[in-house]
Amino acid sequence: MDCGGLDTRWWNLSAGVLAMTVAGCGPSIFLDDTGDTEADTGGESGPVVDEGVLPGTGGPIPCDTAQQCPDGLICLDGTCRADNDDYSDQSDQSDYSDNVDSVDYSDYSDYVDEYKDYSDYLDVNYCYEYGPFGQCCDYEPCPEYCYNNDDCFVGQLCEPGQYVNPTCNYVPFLAECETGPALIPMDIEGLPDEVISLSFLQADDDPADELLVGFGSGGAAIIDSATAMLTDLPLAKGTLITDGTSGDFDGDLDVDLVLAADGGITYFVAGDGAGGWLTPVELGAFGNISSIEALHFDGDMQLDIAFIHDGGLASVALGDGTGAFPSGVVFALGDGATVVSMAVTKLSTGAEDDLAVSTLQTDAYFLGSETQPKVLFPDVAGLLEPPHVQRTFHSQDFDLDGFDEVVGTQVLQNWTLVETLRPQGEARHALFAPGRSVGLTDLDGDSVPDLVLADPSLIVLRGVATEEPSVFDCAFLLDVSVDAPFASVGDFDGNGLGDIALSDGAELTIHQSQ
Repeated sequence: MDCGGLDTRWWNLSAGVLAMTVAGCGPSIFLDDTGDTEADTGGESGPVVDEGVLPGTGGPIPCDTAQQCPDGLICLDGTCRADNDDYSDQSDQSDYSDNVDSVDYSDYSDYVDEYKDYSDYLDVNYCYEYGPFGQCCDYEPCPEYCYNNDDCFVGQLCEPGQYVNPTCNYVPFLAECETGPALIPMDIEGLPDEVISLSFLQADDDPADELLVGFGSGGAAIIDSATAMLTDLPLAKGTLITDGTSGDFDGDLDVDLVLAADGGITYFVAGDGAGGWLTPVELGAFGNISSIEALHFDGDMQLDIAFIHDGGLASVALGDGTGAFPSGVVFALGDGATVVSMAVTKLSTGAEDDLAVSTLQTDAYFLGSETQPKVLFPDVAGLLEPPHVQRTFHSQDFDLDGFDEVVGTQVLQNWTLVETLRPQGEARHALFAPGRSVGLTDLDGDSVPDLVLADPSLIVLRGVATEEPSVFDCAFLLDVSVDAPFASVGDFDGNGLGDIALSDGAELTIHQSQ
């Protein structure tokens, strides 16, 4: 904004203030030709008396002609006076015309018109500092202007604010928890090859989760906590599994698997009811899938699958209850929208599951059976514009009201932004570490999900059941050094507490909560 005040930037202040003396009502002092002073005392002083007055006469000699005056005097203005040529020059000092330069301030007229008096500026804002766009920042430091988040410091976002141009604004950071979960590591031995994928899922009828592991030489195995043994899946040699999900897809009450494989092939693997697996069935070419989740989307109570294609499209394949998925929908997110994450969620009162989707351009959600996107919580007052990058979505019910909250995480220049999206509002927190999001799980046994992030160490954000916008109250740094591109969370031992699986490709460790 423009300021009407005086520009006090240092380069606009000249060397010193102009010295300007304005004459008052006291006596004026002038120099005569000899350097002596002559004073005008002002007021009434009577007739002028000079050297022409004869000593002892007591006053001037009246005359009409020069012949009436003594030698050396002349008759001037009716009196005999000395013949002094300079006298006439000084005879009238009323306007001091010879000294006009000493008392005429016309030379300063331009200065007076431009600067007047500083008192004129007492009621306007001086500009303490100027911003890069020429605007006055008043008595506050100029804000950090930005074009995107890369222009800001750690813990800052580039957002519209009170100024015309976007500014870098700090995000509140989470305090450190006084206590955190205790984890005991368990190394998994006998891996046939390097690990290329990890996914916790339900592969049998006990309360514990199993771990699906994909291998670089092809194939995959299920690891059960009861035996800690690897059970190989009956896949063709060289089949590279990138992700998987589980559920009863064929209606026989046994757990089945749907696996996404490299090369665009998706497999249905039916459970045999005795802890084993039947021969996989190809479901068709859905394209290369980076993420896959089971859900009830269309309300027919048959399990469906939602997935993200490598090209950034999100789709749902609708199950028919026999293990087949004959139809599907591709979500309409607009031209050029690139999906980077999705989370099965519950945002409505219907029987169907909903789906929260994050793209590089916007956030949206799809209510069950609907293929047109809706904006996440558009009626929340003061909802901030999202800084879209590679945001990861997770969703669970934190306050046990039957509706889920959506949590988004993303790494920005060596720090992590954590956001909570819910009808009560949006909350943002900063973590001064580049934490890759692993998922939500209850690590401390309070029935509220906690958020786990990995790299360079394990970080846990403690979840709380609250009506406030934020569902996290503190962060805890676990004493676990992480160099693990593959990670997943689930209840591996079935004790009701979340566990964390980490692998650097060569080794696999499951950190179990106590």
